[in-house]
Amino acid sequence: MYVDRKDEKVMALTALMKKLQSEGGYRALSEDIYSKIIDATMVYKLEVQQLQAKYKFGQHISKERFEMIIEYLSARGEDIDNITIKAMKELKNGI
Repeated sequence: MYVDRKDEKVMALTALMKKLQSEGGYRALSEDIYSKIIDATMVYKLEVQQLQAKYKFGQHISKERFEMIIEYLSARGEDIDNITIKAMKELKNGI
């Protein structure tokens, strides 16, 4: 979908600048100096209609490799690691 509102264009392009030039050093795209450039720039918005994902939690790897991954995640100990360990064990055991 084409974005025609100037403020939306500026917001999208500013986000892109922040990502690609995180050190800064550029003027705000909302300044008058960029007005004609923003008007001449085409910006498109992608709207997700459907989202699918595949995941693997070690269901098809060897027991040794599975245990090594579990050990690594346990040592790291983040909340997401513990959730992943639980999911891996459930899926490996067919629960």
